[in-house]
Amino acid sequence: MGSASALSAGSVYYAVMANRGQENEERATSGRNFCKQCGSMLWLFMPQWPESILPYASAIDTPLLPAEEMGVIMLASKPDWVRLPEGKKKTFEHYPDESPEQWHKRHGLWIE
Repeated sequence: MGSASALSAGSVYYAVMANRGQENEERATSGRNFCKQCGSMLWLFMPQWPESILPYASAIDTPLLPAEEMGVIMLASKPDWVRLPEGKKKTFEHYPDESPEQWHKRHGLWIE
C-alpha cells in the first residue's frame, strides 16, 4: 500500500450542492482535504464509510496494480456534454453501496 506521508491536510472543504448563499443552502456531507502547501486535493472523507480515508489518486506515491475495469460514479449529475471514458467500466448513478474496504476485500486486495 502507499505511504501516508502526504496526508498533512491543511483545510477541509464541504462543497455547496444547491442554493448557494441562501438560508436553505445544501452542503455535501463528504469532506475534501487539501495540502496546506500547494492546495492539491489529498483525500476525501465520507460519513457513510467512517473507517475509510479515500486518497486522491495523484496523492498515492507508490505503484498501484493496473485496474481491470474503471468505476464511473455520479452519473446522475453528469452534464450531457461530458463523454464517458472508453474501455471496460462499471457505472453508478450516485456513489456505490459498497465501501472501498468491501470492494478491496471482495477482490482479495485488502491488507490488514
